[in-house]
Amino acid sequence: MPPVRPNAKAWLDDAFRRIMFGFFFQDPEQIERATGKPVSEEKREAMRKDVEKYLDPQIYVRALQRMGLQVLHHHAKSHSGVCCYATKVGHRFSLMGDRDFFGELVTACRRAGIVPGAMYQVGMSRLQAAEHPDWLQQDATGKRCPLRLCPNNPEWRAMVMAQTEEIAQYDIGTFMYDELSFHWGSIGTACYCPHCRAKFRKEVGEDMPETEDWSDPLWRRFVQWRYDKIVEFIQEGDAILRRVNPNIAHTAVYYGYPTNTWHRGWDADRTADIYDYLLCDVAGVEAIGFRARWYRALKPQYRPEINCGISFQLKSYTHYGYSDNSLPKPRDMFLADVMTALANGATPGFECMGWDNHKFWDKKKRTMCSPAFDKHYLDAAREVKRREPWLHGAQPIPYARLMHSRHTRDHRHHQHPGAETYCQCFEGWFQALVDGQVLHGMGTERHLCAEGLAPYAVVVLPDIGCISDDQAQAIREYVRAGGGLVATFSTSLFDLEGRPRDDFALADVLGVHYVTGADNDYNVRKTSPMAGDQYFMSLDAQHPFFKHVIVPGERMTCPAAAVHVRPAEGAEPVGRFTIYRQTEKFEGRGDAAAGRGAPEETDHPVLVTNRFGKGRAVYLSAKFASAYKVHGHPPVHHIMTRAVRWAGGRQPVEVTPSPSVELTAFHQAERERMVVHLTNYQAHPRRGQQTRPFVERVLPVRDLTVDVRLPAARRAKKVLLAPEETKLAWQQLGSGSRIRVTVPEIHLHGMVVVEHGPAGSKKAKIAATSKKKAGAKAARKKTMAKKTTAKKTTRKKAAPKRKAAPKRATRKKATAKKRTRG
Repeated sequence: MPPVRPNAKAWLDDAFRRIMFGFFFQDPEQIERATGKPVSEEKREAMRKDVEKYLDPQIYVRALQRMGLQVLHHHAKSHSGVCCYATKVGHRFSLMGDRDFFGELVTACRRAGIVPGAMYQVGMSRLQAAEHPDWLQQDATGKRCPLRLCPNNPEWRAMVMAQTEEIAQYDIGTFMYDELSFHWGSIGTACYCPHCRAKFRKEVGEDMPETEDWSDPLWRRFVQWRYDKIVEFIQEGDAILRRVNPNIAHTAVYYGYPTNTWHRGWDADRTADIYDYLLCDVAGVEAIGFRARWYRALKPQYRPEINCGISFQLKSYTHYGYSDNSLPKPRDMFLADVMTALANGATPGFECMGWDNHKFWDKKKRTMCSPAFDKHYLDAAREVKRREPWLHGAQPIPYARLMHSRHTRDHRHHQHPGAETYCQCFEGWFQALVDGQVLHGMGTERHLCAEGLAPYAVVVLPDIGCISDDQAQAIREYVRAGGGLVATFSTSLFDLEGRPRDDFALADVLGVHYVTGADNDYNVRKTSPMAGDQYFMSLDAQHPFFKHVIVPGERMTCPAAAVHVRPAEGAEPVGRFTIYRQTEKFEGRGDAAAGRGAPEETDHPVLVTNRFGKGRAVYLSAKFASAYKVHGHPPVHHIMTRAVRWAGGRQPVEVTPSPSVELTAFHQAERERMVVHLTNYQAHPRRGQQTRPFVERVLPVRDLTVDVRLPAARRAKKVLLAPEETKLAWQQLGSGSRIRVTVPEIHLHGMVVVEHGPAGSKKAKIAATSKKKAGAKAARKKTMAKKTTAKKTTRKKAAPKRKAAPKRATRKKATAKKRTRG
């Protein structure tokens, strides 16, 4: 893993306010060369006036300063194929003349204390695509993708690397490749261009396979080869950056996320090792939280950057799409995105491609976008700045780890079409854990080892069918030592190459054995979680997993396919399935029994609990998570999250009541405090179930109870609600280090900050204070006694001498003599 650039560390750690801004001024020469049609003099003159008026670095810098932004990502080469810097290799922006606008912008940013960054569009380049159609990606039939260029084309690749070297010579802080991938959906599987075919033939020794067949070793080699070529491309660019300017932080709009299948995806672990930090541009609380946790798992050294989309986009469940880049989404909705990025351990950025807003740029008002966009950015930047003291150096508090398997995603359970089922399963588990307020991080196949599992109380394997023997052994030892495990459906039924096993590799840990048979094998192969036979779950007795979900004697529809298993000796089966076999295919809505046979009672358990060594394991036999992703059925996520809590025990932080609040928790070790993030987005109808995909106002939640378990041998010193820094009272729970705090109200986002010190310090302080007070009191008493004694002595010495009183007998004689005289 290459080291982080020496001068990049400071701003990567400290710059929490960033923006991505696109260069989309129209270039008449690029339009003419790309389309072959002349641009009228009238339109050319309008373009020239726009450039004279708006191509001013000071407009950018003043706007960024006013909003308090610290980093600017700006196109050096845009999607159009136009460069706004002084390139000698590519096409310069023709209306720029002799100017070097990008160079001017970099200098202006540095003078203003802003970190400048370069974006380079590598996947799409309209001008080069039009002039060099042979550079485009192709499918197996030779059909060309309209815009996507092939990274294996030597001429295009040479231009990219030459321009990378040119840009690296500027005083930039970061460099970013955008949209690097094979395949973009418009032509199917790619790339089969002559250069890719020749390269594959030379390196592998065979022709490229054109039919997807996961039982074919050559096909598996082809998929791996594509991953390797992306890694090689990134490494070549990275080597140039390190050679020319070692201080540049290398990043990318990162495509190595778990739901990007082999068609477009990357080898996440290998590519993440090359970059200094990971970045993407996305919108929506589900996507933002999902990407942030995934990127932190891949690259934990530095916070990832999530550039939150602000443009108004509407997508309904009827698949009708509408977007308007000239309008921002509602304020609360945008702030919810930004706060979700913060709460999930990412640095939030703002995405403003600006080409539809440049008409609003105003030098006097120091704005570079429409008033509505400008206000959103200003508000969001202020809210981020208020929270920064509680973000520096914060590391997630481990509890659960949700594991991902690239081999399972790619092999699709060995030759079975429909990889979306595994992606649905992984995303469904993420959503269930968020909705259930379970603290969790993510992990990849490289983390299925002792070091990757040990910090966590429980590990979730969401239908991870493909597991190696070594990985299975690492999981086995983890549970034996006291770890918790939750696994579902076909977990460990296949090896890494997708070949089926006769039984689960983790059968002894999970406490189940696979029941072979044609029907059951078909269930494992199903592409849809809801296809085929209909399953019902029923209970004979109440169990904690099903409390308030299924009453004994009743049944609940199992919203997913299930695999039949037999409990091992010593394991505890919970619930059982009743199956209604599908007898005929029917369309439309009607009688629920139509097309179904008679009910078939089985002894196949819904779930199985097992104690293995010092640890606990839960096996869920149905694709609960896939169904939760699709339907969001509340009882399903209760079963899933209760299984996690049973296997992992009580987590360090709990919050109630909290159906609308996302819970995350971090530890600032240097500042000796825990930071609990509470992100409220209750107006969102259901995370993932977007029948109404936009929200104007978010309603606050009140009287949240937060239980926090402090680190071992630590005691709470002070509790605050940040960023307001309102002091909160807390209640000690028992004699341990767990406390309870009541939060009066949370609107969009708040943080419960628990400052702590060594255990016993409070008692020692009280005892020392009491002793000091007692000593002071004794000293005062002694001093007062001395003063009293001294005062008496002084008075005695100063008093006048008096004649001694005569004795009584003498007085009697004197009185008698006096009377005689009288």
